Amino acid sequence: MLPQLEAQAVERPVTSFERYVLERLDQPPGDAWIDGLPLHVVMQSAALLGASMTRGHLARLSDLSDDERRESDNIGFEAVSLGEAGVRAALDAMNTAKTGGNAKGPTAMYGQIYYWLANANAEADFDPIRKIVTDHIVDTMPVGPGDRLFGKEVSTRKVHSVWSASRQYKMDRDRLRLMLIEMGWVPARSNLPFNWQTFDAVKSEQFLKDAKSSLNYLQALKYLNAPKAHEPILVASGLLKPWIAAGSSGLKDHAFLPRDLDAFLLQLTRAADERYSDDPSLMNISAAQKRVFCGAEAIVRLILEGKLQRVGKRIGVEGYNSVLVDPREVEALVLTRDRDLLSVKEAAAMMRAPVNSVHALIEQKILPAVDGRHPKTNRPMKIVSRSAIEQFLSSYIPLAEAAKLADVSWGTFRKRQNSRGVAAAFERPGGFYRREDLKDQIP
Repeated sequence: MLPQLEAQAVERPVTSFERYVLERLDQPPGDAWIDGLPLHVVMQSAALLGASMTRGHLARLSDLSDDERRESDNIGFEAVSLGEAGVRAALDAMNTAKTGGNAKGPTAMYGQIYYWLANANAEADFDPIRKIVTDHIVDTMPVGPGDRLFGKEVSTRKVHSVWSASRQYKMDRDRLRLMLIEMGWVPARSNLPFNWQTFDAVKSEQFLKDAKSSLNYLQALKYLNAPKAHEPILVASGLLKPWIAAGSSGLKDHAFLPRDLDAFLLQLTRAADERYSDDPSLMNISAAQKRVFCGAEAIVRLILEGKLQRVGKRIGVEGYNSVLVDPREVEALVLTRDRDLLSVKEAAAMMRAPVNSVHALIEQKILPAVDGRHPKTNRPMKIVSRSAIEQFLSSYIPLAEAAKLADVSWGTFRKRQNSRGVAAAFERPGGFYRREDLKDQIP
């Protein structure tokens, strides 16, 4: 029988794994990390790890052929021979390769290796391998206090998933995920379920505490005790800044932190005096803006910049609605500005030109303009000086004025100039001519 088997045997080179086993049987162990493990631990670890590396985390040794087993044993041994770093690198590769599925937990990720360490080989000889796998799970998976690994409770959390964080902090998973995306903790585009979308639990701890305490739009209004219509005005103006603004991630509502709202209210009420509580000449911001017919932003900015002489506080009322102002004082301030500065609409009237023509001149930097604010709404707008308009009109004349001076219609005047080969001064807008070109055409 033995001669027959020897005749059928195929000669092949000895693998690194086979050579190591033979040397361990014939010689005392060396000083390497792997030499400190019992030989049966090395052999079984190499076999299971190699099978998972070559055939997937659910591979069974019994399903492998002799050649496949020999190959996978050697690959697993190469990882084990490098010590903890080698085993972790092999586990990292398995972790990266596993990209989906609704199952969660170590068994879903580590498959046969976890099952084998948890059930078939519970003796202490396997503790060094078990510790490496345990540390790797804690470092890479969303496990923490309350979870158990190999019969022992996990003492710390290093990784969160959207699912685990939403449970721990008792938050809506969809809103939390969108907030995580906005702040860069998880990628925006992911096909993974909530339990596979992971992030650093230690670095994100303060973020998650803030997310838990954050307020949405309606909650922030209630916290401030402000009218519903004022929040978007205050946010758009930059006076009230959300912690996380609604954005491209799909987050439909701003998130505000109570401490930021407290800071805003502190600034708003710093100069508010309760002695004016019953003064009939003062009213809250909402009533004052209606009386003056200006934006709430303009009034709030005047308060924050300390430009109002009298700011009161209504006793018995909290927050935003408790602040009182004198509408006459507000009106005087929001309407005060340099009369040499004109809005685009006022500039168009002075130039006897359409408003869109003036906008075109400003966009092309033909007519100088500066950024300013509307005297009532305090919203950004373009401002043109009278002197700039006068200088422009000294060189150019609007079509309407030129036609009137020539006592003809606009169309007739334009045709006459075209026949003379005189073109408009600008391609856009086309309603202006150089005075130099019309010296003989208009008085």
